[in-house]
Amino acid sequence: MTDQNERRARSQVFFRYLPGSVFYASRFWRKVDELDLREFTQSREYLLNQVLQFKNNWPANNQLPVDVYPDRPDSFFFGEVTRVTYSLFPLVFYCNKCANTHSYRTLNEIIRVNPKLTCQFCKQGRLQQYPYALIHQNGDIQPLRVQLLKGNDWYSQHNGLKMNDTRRFTTATWYDYKRRVSLGSLGTRSTSLPRVPGSKAGLSGTNLGDGDVHYPVIKSFVNLQNDVLEKRKQHDAFPEIQLAALFQLQSLDFEHFSRNFEQGSEKDVLSDIMKSAKDSEREILLRLMREKGINLDAGKNGIQDEVNTLFGGNVPRERVLADRSLHEFVFTWFENDGISLQNKMHEARQELDGVREAQTASALTETTNLGLSSLMLVEKLPVLTLGLGFTRKTYNREEAVLNPFRQRIDGKERVVIPILKNENEAIIFKLNPQRILAWLHVNGITNPPVSTAITPQGAHAYLYDRFVFSSVPDDEISRIVLKDCGGSENYLISVMSFRLLHTIMHILLQAGKAVLGLDIDSISEYLFPSALSGAVYVSKLQGGGMGALVSAFESDLSRWLRNAYDKSQSCLYDPVCHEHGGACHACQYVKFSCRYFNHGLSRNLLTGGIIPDFDKHHLFVGYYSSKVDEVISQWTTKV
Repeated sequence: MTDQNERRARSQVFFRYLPGSVFYASRFWRKVDELDLREFTQSREYLLNQVLQFKNNWPANNQLPVDVYPDRPDSFFFGEVTRVTYSLFPLVFYCNKCANTHSYRTLNEIIRVNPKLTCQFCKQGRLQQYPYALIHQNGDIQPLRVQLLKGNDWYSQHNGLKMNDTRRFTTATWYDYKRRVSLGSLGTRSTSLPRVPGSKAGLSGTNLGDGDVHYPVIKSFVNLQNDVLEKRKQHDAFPEIQLAALFQLQSLDFEHFSRNFEQGSEKDVLSDIMKSAKDSEREILLRLMREKGINLDAGKNGIQDEVNTLFGGNVPRERVLADRSLHEFVFTWFENDGISLQNKMHEARQELDGVREAQTASALTETTNLGLSSLMLVEKLPVLTLGLGFTRKTYNREEAVLNPFRQRIDGKERVVIPILKNENEAIIFKLNPQRILAWLHVNGITNPPVSTAITPQGAHAYLYDRFVFSSVPDDEISRIVLKDCGGSENYLISVMSFRLLHTIMHILLQAGKAVLGLDIDSISEYLFPSALSGAVYVSKLQGGGMGALVSAFESDLSRWLRNAYDKSQSCLYDPVCHEHGGACHACQYVKFSCRYFNHGLSRNLLTGGIIPDFDKHHLFVGYYSSKVDEVISQWTTKV
């Protein structure tokens, strides 16, 4: 029963096997001690800035008397996980025959005196662990404090000691069964680690199965070209160009996206030539420019005018500059050589491929039925996932300390930042902003002005102007309780839109199992909240699953989308699941594919029903309700 090394699926490590976590396997509870890591050799400056920024925005850490994260860049180690090292924890046991307690201080002591973990009293039973530990919100974890009996040696101190195990730490007690004397509660210990002023020094107890022992803090982002992005931000029309890409406005150059940021006068020169050319010459020039993919209308002024019109002259420029989610979406959608359903339809018609055209038409219909506006296949989605640290007892940033993963590397203690690198195919799904706004309107969340028709672009502009995603981390958004929004319309719009997107992505994950032929832990999600979009990508790094999404996009997309809609309508545990929020392990939850740990999910957002943290007596109108269709029809026909 010594320390053990074991390879784990890399995606599972981030959700269950990071240092400090506790898990049950092969009859025993175990605690992860450290990771074997292969150093991440790509540029780490941006990654380090992300870690430090995230840490600095954690309120509980800012109250500590010392900084548990070092300020020196050389104290951090970024690496990809190759192996997990773990050991038995806790070292407090009972005999499965006579129930006598056995406690040990170290693994070496067990190896020396009782390597087979057999009962030292009845000599017949095998030892099993008591599933309890002591934890603190500062990250400390310690084994139980065993109330030993009087005696001069280990045998006499344990002979007759048992636990009255009620399955709850607060009610379980120690007692001497030979003398029939109660020895009191399971006790506690004091922490010596830094803690938030005003918090108690004593550790509280927990049953290891309760799940509050270890909350990993994970951050994922698209590994876009940061140097290119920073250069583009110097362009005076950068915010408008990004928004034009988000809304897919006509003035944008879609085919050659980078040209939208060119300050050169190439288009100006061509425009002057066009103005001075004769009609016959102009037709020839226009044909040549179309062949070269040059669009004279895709100019800076045209983009700015269109975006300004959508926002009534008040473009949220600063919000755009800070909106990482928007930049990731634009990079993924426009600069990864993706193919959309519209592109696929165009190709099928040009090649006179009737079968492919019919398949694509069916997929477009199912896209609309699922409340999507469009989708795109990307053959390489470069996602990086970082393990930033962990908390215990709660994820509340005001109370729980964010703790780093520490271990010795090359003779020096470092803060370890494990990295999961993924560059597999993905399908990006974009929700219909017009339908989202109509759904929010029907449920009384917001009341947009309807003096004129509300287009999909206008609806997204209205929502974007109210989103808080550029200033509030999406992992924090996922945990916000609706009752705590304090009547803020912007927060309600943001949280409800996020939950809707998150729920639909989980439905696509669940429906994708049968279509893709992959285990659900081999596919994952990535959300672009401000773009009302999300990606399903292959996350299994052992080489399996390659080509599954490409194949589904080409020939089985309709069935996937239709199955997703069917998944939204029912659950194995209905009506109980529906009556209690519409999310459970049978219909929505996944084990290792959700970086938000299944927070905020509810099929009732789609089908209608109760949202428990909003109002237990209020029935929400579902995203697929005919009432939403009626509002959209009114907006579309508005003069």
